[in-house]
Amino acid sequence: MRLLDVTPEPGRRAYRRTYTLDDVEVSLGFRWHPRLSGWYLTVYDADGVEVSTGRRLEPGGDLIPDRTAGTLPPGRLVCVGSIDLTRPEYLGTVVQVGYLTLAEVSA
Repeated sequence: MRLLDVTPEPGRRAYRRTYTLDDVEVSLGFRWHPRLSGWYLTVYDADGVEVSTGRRLEPGGDLIPDRTAGTLPPGRLVCVGSIDLTRPEYLGTVVQVGYLTLAEVSA
């Protein structure tokens, strides 16, 4: 599993980063919601089109459960780490985002 660098810059509560996963470019948008005490994810394809939105980052499971968009990487984007993501600075430290290639998922 490849861990992605998702650590926000100090004080940033919303940002977007682009990654190449299995030769497919995707952008991940992260937003901290203080009232809900959680980070939320939006996934964009290479053209900037939203393909998954409003997914709360919680350890376990696939962060892109609906794989109908053909422009997504074939592997799985997952949240790993402690269940405690109640503070914005925990993203990238206590809780991380990883990518499992199709080969890793199939094994």
